[in-house]
This record gives sequence, C-alpha cells and structure tokens, in this order.
Amino acid sequence: MGEYRKAEPLYLRVLAIRRKVLGPESLDTAFSLNDLGVLYTDMGRYSEAEPLLKQALAVREKVLGSEHRDTATSLNNVGLLYLNLGEYSKAETLMQEARKAIEKALGPESPDTANTINNLGFLYLEMGDYSKAESLIQHALQINQKILGPRQLGTATSLYTLALRYLNLKDYAKAEPLFQQALEIEKMAPGSGDQLLTSTLNALANLYIQMEAYTKAEPILKQALDIQNKIFGPDSPASAISVSYLAVLYLYLEDFAKAEPLCQQALDIWQKSLGLDHPVTALSLCNLAAVYVGMREYPKAEPLMQQAFRINQQNFGAEHPRTVLYLDNLGYIKFQLGRIEEAKDLAHLKAKAELTLVSKVFSFTTEQQRLAYANEFDPYDLFVLLKGSDVELATAILRYKGAVLDSVVEDRLVAEASKDLDDRKLIEQLQSTRQQLGGLLLQTAHEESTETNNRIEELEKQAEDTEAKLTQKVSHLGQARRSLHVTIEDVQSALPKNTALVEYLRYWHYITLRQREPYFAAIVLFPKRPPAFVPLGKAQEIETLVRRYQTLVRRSSEDEELSRNLSAIYSSVWEPIEHALPQENKAALGS
Repeated sequence: MGEYRKAEPLYLRVLAIRRKVLGPESLDTAFSLNDLGVLYTDMGRYSEAEPLLKQALAVREKVLGSEHRDTATSLNNVGLLYLNLGEYSKAETLMQEARKAIEKALGPESPDTANTINNLGFLYLEMGDYSKAESLIQHALQINQKILGPRQLGTATSLYTLALRYLNLKDYAKAEPLFQQALEIEKMAPGSGDQLLTSTLNALANLYIQMEAYTKAEPILKQALDIQNKIFGPDSPASAISVSYLAVLYLYLEDFAKAEPLCQQALDIWQKSLGLDHPVTALSLCNLAAVYVGMREYPKAEPLMQQAFRINQQNFGAEHPRTVLYLDNLGYIKFQLGRIEEAKDLAHLKAKAELTLVSKVFSFTTEQQRLAYANEFDPYDLFVLLKGSDVELATAILRYKGAVLDSVVEDRLVAEASKDLDDRKLIEQLQSTRQQLGGLLLQTAHEESTETNNRIEELEKQAEDTEAKLTQKVSHLGQARRSLHVTIEDVQSALPKNTALVEYLRYWHYITLRQREPYFAAIVLFPKRPPAFVPLGKAQEIETLVRRYQTLVRRSSEDEELSRNLSAIYSSVWEPIEHALPQENKAALGS
C-alpha cells in the first residue's frame, strides 16, 4: 500500500521475535533483516539499512550457499544500497555476482533475472557508461515483455530505465513515450508502484525542463512531491528528489526567491542522509550555486561549484557528464569574477573531457542520436566567451567536428572490412535505404503526397534501426578517434597559398549560467596567419532564412522572393567573413 511508516514497527517486532526464538542465524531472521533493510533503503535511511542487509547476506551465504536465489537477492539488495550511497565499484561487483547467481538458480529468462540485469544497467547509467547500460536495459526489457507481458511493473521498470538512457543521450523524442508508457502501468498499481511512479514523474518533468516545456513540468513535480511527502515525509531523501527538480524548474524560470530555499532544503537533506561527498550532494551544491549565479552573487557561487566539481571528479573522474557540467559552470563563474586565466584553464579541461566523452558516446549510438547528443554539448562555448582564445577555439571545433565524422566513417570502414557476412549485409542494406530516402527527399514540392511522407518516415526508421545494429556490432572494437589529436598546424599545412578554410559553428551564447541562446559564428583558418573568429548572429534568424530557401528553391514561381532570400543569407553568413579576409584572399576570391 506504500505506507512505509506503518510497516516499520511491524517489521521491527517480527525481527525481534525471530532473533529471540530462532536465533541470529536463522533463515527466517535473515528474511526479516532483508525486509527491514530494503524498507530503510527505500526510505533513504541508508546507514540503518547497511548492517541489516549485510547480516542477511552473511546468513544466507552461510546456510544456503553463494548460488541460491535468496543469496542472489541479498547480493542485489546490498548492491542497490551501495548504488544509492554512490559507492559504484562495490555496487558493480555485487550486482554482477547477483546476476550470475540468479541466472544459475532461476534461468536466464525469469522476472528476477530481468530485475537484476536492469539494476546493473541502471548502475552503468549512473556511472555514465551508456554503452554497457544499453544492452543490459534492452535485454531486461525483452525478458519482462516476454515473461510478464506489457502491463506489469517489471516491464514498467525496464521502460523507465530505457527512457532514462535516451534522456541522458538527449534523445527526447524516444524518451518521452517510454516514460508515458511506464506511467500508464504504474498508475494501475497503486501502493506497490508508488515509488517507481514518483521516479518516473520526476524523470518526465526533468525531460520537460530540458525541453523548456516548463508549464508541463511544474504540475508533474508537485504531484510527485505530494506522493513522496505522504509516504516518506517532507524531510526524506525521496522527497528531496522532487524538491531538487522543482528548484531547478524555478531556477530556469529565474524565480530565485522560490528556487533558493528549495535548493537549500534539498542540500540539507542530502548532506544529512548521504554525507558531504556523495554525487547527489554535489548536484545539490551545483543547483544552489546556479541560483547564486542567477542572482549575480558569484563569490557565493564559486566555493559551492568548486566543491561539486571536486566531489564528482573524485567519484567518477574527469570524463563523466556531470563533471563536465561542473567544469563548464565553474569556468563561467571564474570569468564573471574576472579570473580569466583560471577560466581558460578550466575551458581547456572541459574541452578535452567533453571531446573524449562525446567520442565514447559516438562509438555505440546511431548517427541521429549522435547529432542530437552533439547539439546539446558544446566543447567550445567557454572559448567563445574568453576573448583571445581563437587558436583554442579553432582546435576544439576541428576536433569536435572531426569526432562526428570519424564516428560515422569508421563504423562503415570497420563493417566493410569485416569478414562477417552479416556486417557487410548491414552496410548494403543501409546504403540501399539511404539511396531510396535521398531520392524521395529530392522530389519537388508538387510531387509530395501523404504516401510519400509516410514512406520517408518508414525509410528513416529503417535506416536508424539498421545503423543501430551496425554500431552495436562494431562498438566493441573501441576504435580511437583520430580527430581528437588534430592540430591547427596539421590543417594549415594542408591549405594552399592564399586560401582560407571556413568552419561554421553553432554555439550557445551565455545570457546566464542556465539561460543560453544559440548563435552562429565562423572560425577562419589561413595557411600562415592565426585563426579568426567571426560572429554571425542569432541561430534562429539564420535558420529561418535557410529553411525559407529550402522551400523556395523547390518552386519555380518564386524567383523574386528567392533572390531576396539569397541576398539575406549572403549578408548573414558570408559578408561578415569576407570582411575578415586579408587582402590576398580577397584578391584570389575576386579572380
């Protein structure tokens, strides 16, 4: 029924009786220890849960052996506890042992096996290892759908975890329907599904915040908070999750008077329940720092963001997504404080970490997912902010764009060189689908029809599915991205005399730490001169012109408007660059 506080005294009484009558090493006593430990884990009372769960595990290992299903359950529960405590290496070891034991005891396709596999996938999501997470989560979902069917909580758990994976990759179009499917199932299982329900509500609200659909997010978060306050109380770690997301929502809305006390409330709860060095504590520190940045109180923000960065780097290393986020935020704060050299150092660290992170993600995702993920990351935005960083900016752009290209090209090359007939068939299938798709996309406007549009959607889906299979087959090779090591000098040496290489970039222009607007610019490289950074203007205005061009060029009766449109595009995306060219380039261009 989800009434945890009523359950606790009953569990305590049962445990006391069993210890007295049956002794501390009875399996029934271990059963009670496990139940109470799981209850405390769900309530966020981790320090109370740990000794109970470890005692239950010790008894079960001694009496039942290491391969019994109850032992596997205990291994999984202690693993989940350590996941919540942020001790990921301990959690990984225990969960892997639990998976082996449960598969041996119950077979590869039981609901308990699926649950253990899904938990391991969730752990890898938290660790930022999306490649490992993907196959595990998909495997768990397939088992649950086959064994339990589409309307059971186990299936909802897998749908929720898979949606989180897409959310982390910024693939919102795939994440949203999965969250909605999970919610439909969870709402049909009141009580037992409440904890999963609130987690899904919070994650869906987070998705809407990232999509800037703020009016959708607020009622969802308030619904989740009401449920959590009723079950766990307002000072519980479970409630702090909704409080944190609500604070972030108000932060994005720049309602700092509402955001600040909520951030502080969540931080107090996390520090008390998880300690000062937990990754979730770091996230709360980051949120509070962001509030102070929004209020222009940079001296207050700096130590909080510095602490958040230290905690996450200590737990995950430099290439975790949140470590990169904290680096970016800290660099912006240093800039606002006028500490430019420190900001530049952080910009270098951020660019290096983000490029490596992006390259890893590109090793197992489809091209569409890579582009969506790349659109959210910006390894050069701090360099744009820091004047005099044109060389660093140009290097980051070349490496970043190269990582996108390398990831696509290398997948094809690996598959084409493979001795596996299936790999080559996938390449042929992908090429055929893309050729058909290209032909339909090049049709003129009057040839389009509902049937054509449906066929385009069908082919796009086929191409993405084929690409997903292809990337999964070659990702285990862990190919290095050559572009990560390219230098400006490498490119300059390849440029002929009196030429220039123009690289366009779409970047996020800082308004505040949490509010940024997309802009276009260009970086221009010359054979001998230093690179030049050329701002072009707001992305929305330029993209509107380009979209209008794409419509006009497919028609034959809009010549006058097309001419005006081309003139406007020229003024926006080329004229500023032409003004920045040295005389010898202009002369070569004129000839």
